[in-house]
Formats: sequence, C-alpha cells, structure tokens
Amino acid sequence: MAKLNQTLEYIGQFLDYSQHRRNHSPATIRTRRCVLTMLANDAEVRFPRKTLLTLDAESIEQLLDRRHLAPKTRDSYLDCLKAFFKWSMRLRYCKVNPMPDTERPQLPPPDPNPLTEDELRRCIDLAPDQRMRLMVLLAAYAGLRVAEIANCQHSWIDLTDSSDPVINVMGKGKRNRTVPLHPKLLNALGEYGLDYRSSALLFTYRGNKISDTTVSRLISDHLRGCGIKGKTGHKLRHRFGTRLYEQTNDIYYVSEMLGHASLQVTLRYVKPKRGERRRSGILLLD
Repeated sequence: MAKLNQTLEYIGQFLDYSQHRRNHSPATIRTRRCVLTMLANDAEVRFPRKTLLTLDAESIEQLLDRRHLAPKTRDSYLDCLKAFFKWSMRLRYCKVNPMPDTERPQLPPPDPNPLTEDELRRCIDLAPDQRMRLMVLLAAYAGLRVAEIANCQHSWIDLTDSSDPVINVMGKGKRNRTVPLHPKLLNALGEYGLDYRSSALLFTYRGNKISDTTVSRLISDHLRGCGIKGKTGHKLRHRFGTRLYEQTNDIYYVSEMLGHASLQVTLRYVKPKRGERRRSGILLLD
C-alpha cells in the first residue's frame, strides 16, 4: 500500500505539471487522472511486488489486455502513459521507460465527418438565442475548440484595422494564433454585444465561468435538436478545417489556423473532395 500511495503522489505531481506547466485542458486532466489512477491500482493487484513505474512493456500490455479496450481507447491510454513515463524519467522517479517497446494498436484511417453545409445552415437558423448562434459560428467560421470558446474573452477580438478584423485565440498548449474574422461571425459578435476593451469572458453559465464540458454539451444538445445525429460540436471545427482546405488547398495554412502542433493532426480534420482534387490535379499537368 505504501508503494501505491507513493505512485499516486507522483501521479498528482504529474497532473499539476500537466495543468500549470503544459496548460492542458480540464478534460485532459480528468482523463489522465482516471486512467493513471486506475492502472496504478491494477498494477498493485496484478503485480504486488511492482508499481506502475517499475513495469516493463509486456506487463503494461497485460494490464491493458485485461481491460478489453477498444483500439482507439487503448491508444489514448498509451498516450497517457507515454506522457507520464516521460515526465517521470526526467525527474528520475523511474529508471527505465518501457513505452518505446509497447505495441500500439492499428487504428482505422480517421474520418473527419464534418457538418455538411445544409446541417450548418440548420444549426445557425435554429439557434435558440444569440449565445448559441455565436458559439456555433466561433467553431464553424474560426475553428475554435470548445475549451477556447469557454475561455474566449471580449479582448480577443481585435478591430484595430477595420479592413482586417481578427480574433487572437489563446490556444491549446499555449499555442496562440490569429484568425481573420468572417463577416458572419463579425456581425454575430456585434449583435451579441461585444466590448473589445474588456477582459471579461464572452460566455458565462448561471453567473459563473462556463466550462468546456458545458459548452460541448450545449452545442451537442443543439445539434440533436436540429435533427443532426451522431455529431458533436467538434465537428463544426472539422467543417472549418475541411472548407478552409477546399478553398486554399494549403494544408500548412489550415494547420496554422487550427492551431495544431503537427500536420499529422491536421490531416484528421480535413475531408477534401478527393474525386474533384484528383481530376483538377491531373488537368494541371503539362
């Protein structure tokens, strides 16, 4: 039990680091806490003489096998363990990092499945109030994540240059980006009552700061109310990435506007019209 308590203390330190140094979202912190605590307890039961931080690759895979996880879930658990062991190695809480030797599941190709234009029109037209309409537009026309919508401040909107209004997004992993404001979004901000000199949050919930979980739930509930099934608010961001790529054919620009750390992540967000792209590409050949 003493070894388990020590491991749980390390997990707590790692979560503090993730939150305050890496600026990870509350949802990520909750997921990591759940996964690591669960696996630390599993290790105590399955391997009484060891701890989570002294397991080898084979033992970690055995722990995950006993959970009968779906491939995507297993992959996310491995990502969580990879970050934890990397941090632990840096602080010398463990002697060997087993993660490079663990086997990753084979995942199917990602399907962005963005909202269609008809679905987006319904989502905007049927919005019950200006707040929901603005949330939808921030995701669909500026590519904001639900956490960024929750944290969005009036002061993020920069109208200094009237010919080039922008939103300065304080993004994930402290990666900030500047996104031009679409006219529809600019009009919605004006109707909502923008005060760009204020650092106040754009959205609150029952008088308090709104959480990313609440934003996600509100948008998802609205989508279902519009008859759009099987899609979440994040698919509005996928729509932004897909349409931007279709208009620019510049994956680097799309990655910048989405605030991604790598192009591999961006490729999960865009769903180009492949038939049209193949034909136009061939016709460009000399």
